[in-house]
Amino acid sequence: MVELIITVTLIAMIITASVSLYIFGTKTFDEGENKAKIQRNVRNTADYLTENIRNCTQFGVTLNTLPPPDAVTYQRGFEVNGNKFTAFNTSSASIQFDVDMISDITFYVYNLSGSAITHLTVKGSSGNQTYEMNREVLLNNLRTAYFDNKITSGDPTGIALGQSNTYSLKDYCLYYGNK
Repeated sequence: MVELIITVTLIAMIITASVSLYIFGTKTFDEGENKAKIQRNVRNTADYLTENIRNCTQFGVTLNTLPPPDAVTYQRGFEVNGNKFTAFNTSSASIQFDVDMISDITFYVYNLSGSAITHLTVKGSSGNQTYEMNREVLLNNLRTAYFDNKITSGDPTGIALGQSNTYSLKDYCLYYGNK
């Protein structure tokens, strides 16, 4: 009788340990998979932004509350709404690219020997997990004088140069075009 009680107790302890290990493993796998999704979405968004703005000939921002600028000059736009990044066509408002788990995108443009460099920070999150990617993008067809001229002329889509002038796509829409 004592042997039976000891055997049942040992089996119960082994089953409890096995179930606990299984639950821990499943939870760890799900967290890893979620982190991988966030990283993939952040990387894809950063790649998409880089590919689309690198060779643009027009570049500007407006507050999200303002109507979009001239669709002939600025053919495409980007915004972050909620936890989603959206790229859209300004003339038809059709969505071109749509990614979840993007909590914010910030950028600033700075001068490097007359060349305009955009510093992008793409932030992704889901639950308590976050991931951030920084990227520098040379705007091949725009010099810093382009940005200075827009500011001095009072253009509402003008972007002030420098890290102290960081824009968040939660508050602004970024527009670009190729005239």
